[in-house]
Amino acid sequence: MLRTRVAPALLGALVVLAVLSALVLAAGKPLGESFQIVLQGATGYPRGEAFGPLDAWDAVLHDLTLLVLTGLAVAIALQAGLFNIGAAGQLLVGALAAAWVGTQTGVPAPLHLPLALAAGALAGALWAFPPAWLKVRRGAHEVISTIMFNYIALYLTHWLVTERLKDPAGDAPQTAPIAEVARLPMLHEAFLQASWGLAIAVLVYTIIAAIQANNGVWYELPIVGRWARNTLQI
Repeated sequence: MLRTRVAPALLGALVVLAVLSALVLAAGKPLGESFQIVLQGATGYPRGEAFGPLDAWDAVLHDLTLLVLTGLAVAIALQAGLFNIGAAGQLLVGALAAAWVGTQTGVPAPLHLPLALAAGALAGALWAFPPAWLKVRRGAHEVISTIMFNYIALYLTHWLVTERLKDPAGDAPQTAPIAEVARLPMLHEAFLQASWGLAIAVLVYTIIAAIQANNGVWYELPIVGRWARNTLQI
């Protein structure tokens, strides 16, 4: 099962590298130097160094965490035959909810971080509810509605951060500082962005992979999607 999933991905990566190499050579450019530039652009590595600075890894691992989690959110819906293009908006709303809980005072320290994470997950899920309701009740295509809700989430969070939830003690468009006990620890003491949220992303991926290995559960999801579409037709 794992081999059948990994092989197409590796083959696709090799094809992309082969096509990219052919284009570089056709342009008369040195292949090795070109790939060094690609690596530098992707990670911030200075050319000629074996490892990049920690701030480069900080940004890469931070972005990787967000991409893995939002990608998994899309993958689950896609398995059910639904195109959840609204993951970006759900991420924004969830992040803002988690930040708001993280700035609250009087929350017991052991519960502050779990409550912030739970608030973020719940807010993101609730933001997906209106498009889901429109899909079931009105037959609105989820691609259109979730894309529209992405823009609503973008401008809503922008307004809240710059107006209603703005830190009154500063001029920057940001919320009040999140309590230390409500923050995930950084992966490295020099990091400012990459946190142990990456471990959560890996854990979620592992759980979904385990569910996927259980054919009886994973392959029932398309039946749910077909049932919803048949209900709409009725």
